[in-house]
Amino acid sequence: MIKVLLVEDEMPILRHLNRIVAEIDDFTVIGSAPNGAEALKVLADHRPDLVITDIRMPMMDGLTLAENIRHRFSNLPVLFISGHRDFEYVRRALRFGALDYLSKPVGPDQWRTVLERVKHRVIGCKNERLKQLLTKDGRNPFDSGEYDHFRWLLVDGAADVPMHQEEYTHWSGLESYGSRHLSLLSSPRSPSDPETLTRRFSRFAVEGLSLCLGRAFRSWKEFKEREKHVILYYTEWEILGKDQFLLEEAAPDPDEGIIDSERLLCLEHLLRENKAALFSEQSSRLLQEWLTGRPRKILFEQALRRSLDFIHRYSMTDLALAPSRRELALTALMERSDSVDSFLDGWRGFLEKHLISRYAPAGNHLLVQRIEEYLERHYTHPVDARQLADISGVSYSYLSRVFKRNRGITPNQFLTGIRLDRAKTLMNEEPEMPIRDIALSVGYEDPLYFSRLFKKKLGLYPTEFRGLGTSR
Repeated sequence: MIKVLLVEDEMPILRHLNRIVAEIDDFTVIGSAPNGAEALKVLADHRPDLVITDIRMPMMDGLTLAENIRHRFSNLPVLFISGHRDFEYVRRALRFGALDYLSKPVGPDQWRTVLERVKHRVIGCKNERLKQLLTKDGRNPFDSGEYDHFRWLLVDGAADVPMHQEEYTHWSGLESYGSRHLSLLSSPRSPSDPETLTRRFSRFAVEGLSLCLGRAFRSWKEFKEREKHVILYYTEWEILGKDQFLLEEAAPDPDEGIIDSERLLCLEHLLRENKAALFSEQSSRLLQEWLTGRPRKILFEQALRRSLDFIHRYSMTDLALAPSRRELALTALMERSDSVDSFLDGWRGFLEKHLISRYAPAGNHLLVQRIEEYLERHYTHPVDARQLADISGVSYSYLSRVFKRNRGITPNQFLTGIRLDRAKTLMNEEPEMPIRDIALSVGYEDPLYFSRLFKKKLGLYPTEFRGLGTSR
């Protein structure tokens, strides 16, 4: 896989480039920067195989960036794009070893042609760099005769792990793809059986960290091919939430049942019937259930993509999401999938923006009614914003806006009103009941807080109100 760093100060062009590169086989975007100075910061932490950069940018232009790359990162190819056709730019770019120089605008077909053309040169530079990293005493390990076999080790969640395996020599940090870091392990002995490998390596898979050990191979010819295989295998079997160990020759049991297609079809029916708020509530509950069960990431992503397709298909015309916008939404949501609460907040926010608010006022009236009924039934218990968001299927900020628009007060103010009205009734009906018990019976654990709130809202402390008898 060829890792690409994009350097461009115009966001529309950057998004366009990102989308095109991601669609081409064997290329992946590992980062972007708005100028050369920021690009050097990215290069300090991540090593791409190709830099695609604009020339004229603020702070540090693309030519200065290329000069820095030439001196600090040998064998790192640079491809220039620019809206300026000045010969001096072209001359300087070629002097710094540019793979190519493209004039804006660059169409998708032209990009594909250029990247396919430079692919072999980029792979050649990458292989030379890797050989340099692996070479010791003038020989690389594949030619030394010291080792019986090699394995790729993928670590997701950390740049490295404290690998103290006597059997294996460890070349760390050879490749990185976002949070995924690949190292090479080599051993002078024959490959161990799957049970032994699992026992020895699974102890490194702690919370927030996953490992995948690839199949054994023996030659430089297999080196890059096995790297691709271990990445694909991990992508196929990665679960949501870290802390797993995967061994490529020991496939896990399939878990297709985790993502229930029938329940997805029920969600589709809700949208077909224009029940947007109910769709939000039910989809949030279902996705939360799946997230808690830690399904395979690829299956969860497929379910999420189907949900976005439902929204596109059954929303009103002005809500139709173009495929590119759906993919951007999917990427943004999946980035939050390691935290259930964070994901649900993102999902509800997305639905509020693209779905629920467009079905007002009918859908909002039902939403407000449902919250009122819930608060009237549960005012004696603690109620917080997260609970109301879970019940309604929307974020609390959106719920509060809708509620206030319909009732003139927020849900919290509505709840306070219910509790204080009930407290007044109890004080009139139960004159001997202690104020502390009254506070507890209407949902306030702190009687002092209850008394201050009562005074603030009604102008009297509870004892003063009770002293007036039943006249109020």
